Amino acid sequence: SSCSAGHSLGPTALKVAVLSCKGISTMPGLGPSDPYCVCSIFGKHDQSFKTKVMRNTLNPIWNHRGELTGFEAGDTLEFKVFAKDYSNTMEFKLFGNDFGKKGDLLGEASLSSDWFLKDGFSGEVQLTNAGIGTPP
Repeated sequence: SSCSAGHSLGPTALKVAVLSCKGISTMPGLGPSDPYCVCSIFGKHDQSFKTKVMRNTLNPIWNHRGELTGFEAGDTLEFKVFAKDYSNTMEFKLFGNDFGKKGDLLGEASLSSDWFLKDGFSGEVQLTNAGIGTPP
């Protein structure tokens, strides 16, 4: 599994584009999930945003643009892809923002500022811990 993203540094904030993800895993017999991605600055989880949920797909195309304030040289971006859980029994707070129902982690990736601070970045990053039901 891999996700593609692009970003550039603004005067007070980091602009991040979470474009798509391909080859997301799912549990056998369950079919495609309803994935979404949360992007944050490692260690600054109040600085985060979430894409919309894409229904019934293993290859979501979000084309989501977000902005993270408080970014500094040396920071690392985190991308976590979750499957939306529609049950009414599990509620949680993720990165200080209440995003609703808990989802299963489908994979995660990180990108150090060394990769994009000088010239920006446009490309794919490999997901790790890929597979539904992976503990967040």
